[in-house]
Parts: sequence; C-alpha cells; structure tokens
Amino acid sequence: MTNQRGPNGRFAKNGASPGKPHRWKKGQSGNIKGRRSNKLMTEMLRTALAKGDVTEKIIAKLIKLALDGERWAVELIFDRIDGKPIVRVDIRSRLVEQAKEAGIDPKEAVAIAERIIKDRGW
Repeated sequence: MTNQRGPNGRFAKNGASPGKPHRWKKGQSGNIKGRRSNKLMTEMLRTALAKGDVTEKIIAKLIKLALDGERWAVELIFDRIDGKPIVRVDIRSRLVEQAKEAGIDPKEAVAIAERIIKDRGW
C-alpha cells in the first residue's frame, strides 16, 4: 500500500486511489471469487501423509504424547479406536418445567418434541 493521500489530506477508502471515490460499489466485496477453499491444504496433507513413513511417525508421536500424560492425545486415540461415546441428554423434565411456566400443556409439549425428534431422525 502506498502512502499517497488524496486532495483532502486523507487516505482513500476501500482500496481506491486518491482522487477516485471508491474502487467497489457499495455492498460489493473486493474478493469477488470468495474465500479460498481448504481443498488445496487437504490435498497437500493427503499427499504428504501418503509419502514414506510420515503417518507412522505422527502416530508414534501421538502415542508418546499420550504416554507422557497429554490428556488430549489419550482422548484422541480412544476416540479414533472406539469412536466418540454417545451422550444422551434427558430434556423431558426441562421441557415440562418450561411448558408449565409458559402455560402450555406439558403432555402436548412433550408430544410435539417427540414428533420433531422422530421427523428429523434424531
């Protein structure tokens, strides 16, 4: 960026040149193509991991960190081996409580919630 100031002594806004009002129309971004995709980085990682013993070195380092007491490494290993545990949450009591506070029939509120859960496949 240059240190050129406009006729009023101020720097231009929106990347415009001094003396020109604006480079972009109002509401238009300077990044027309949008944010770059992460696909490039993902492909680079896949390529690097496919070469030689890179994957084995990473796994060995992860195991070493877990053995050294790094909790996140232990959790990562078990999540990868067994999968993350399913956490069930009982919202029925809270739903009934809030329905009563709102003056709604609790049985009807539970029935509606159960229909929504069933429809969405949760």
